[in-house]
Amino acid sequence: MVETTFIYYRFNDDATDEGAEGLGYDLTEQGSPSYTTGKVGNAIDLESTSSQYCNATGLTGSELTKIRTYDLWVKAESLPGNDNCIFSTGAGSDFLWIYREQPNDHIFCRLVLSNVEKFKLESSTAVSTGTWLHIILVTGTNGAKLYINGNTTPEDTDASTDVLGANTAIYIGQRGDGNWYWDGIVDNVGLFESEYTTAEVTESYNSGNGLDFLETGTNAQINIGDDWKEIASVKINIGDTWKDVEGMQINIGDSWKTIF
Repeated sequence: MVETTFIYYRFNDDATDEGAEGLGYDLTEQGSPSYTTGKVGNAIDLESTSSQYCNATGLTGSELTKIRTYDLWVKAESLPGNDNCIFSTGAGSDFLWIYREQPNDHIFCRLVLSNVEKFKLESSTAVSTGTWLHIILVTGTNGAKLYINGNTTPEDTDASTDVLGANTAIYIGQRGDGNWYWDGIVDNVGLFESEYTTAEVTESYNSGNGLDFLETGTNAQINIGDDWKEIASVKINIGDTWKDVEGMQINIGDSWKTIF
C-alpha cells in the first residue's frame, strides 16, 4: 500500500503542500499560472512563453534528504527546442532534475552532488503533446529506478544508492536558474520517504487514473506514548502465520463503516 506522502502538491486549486508530514512547504506561483482539469482532480497549467513556474525556497535541507520516491503526472502542451525541466531542487553544485531532453524527447532524471554526477536515468518512452505521462523515480538503498506509466519494469536503472543532498528549494516547471521552462500540465506531485515497491508503482498508476494520496492509508490511528500514529497496515495471525488484512470495517450506530 502506498504510504502517506512526505510532501504533496495536489495542485487541485493551489500550490500548497498537503503532505502528511505537515512541513508546510507551500509553493509560490510565479507568472500567474492557471488551473485546469488534471489526472487527479485539477492540475496546474504552466506556459513556458510566460515563464510560469512554482517554487519554494528557504526550506530545511535535512528534511529534503529524506526523500526517496518522486511520483508525478505531466502532460506536455508543446515541445520547445530546448530541454524542459519538470521538477528541480535548483541548479547549483547539488541538485536533482526530472526533465525532458531533446531531440528524442525522453524523460531524464539526474542527480548531482558536489558537482559530481551520481546518476542520469533515461526513459525509453518519449514525451508527446496532449498525452499524460506518469513518472516515478525511486532512489536509495536499492539503487535508482525510473518507472513510466505503471510499468513495473524500470525503463532505466543505476546501481548508485546516492540520494538528494541538503537542498533548500523545490521548483516545478523550470530548472531553478530561469531556464528550461516546462510547457504543459503538472499534477499530483507526491514525494515520499520510502522507496516504492513494484506493487506501489502499480497502485499509484491506478490503471492510468492516478491516485489521490490524501485517500490512501487506513485513516486509522493508534496512540503510543501520547502521540497519535497512523496505522499503515494491519496483520492477523492465523495458524501461527501472519496474514495481511486486505480491508477493515468498524460498526458505528449499527452501520458498518470502511476504514480501509
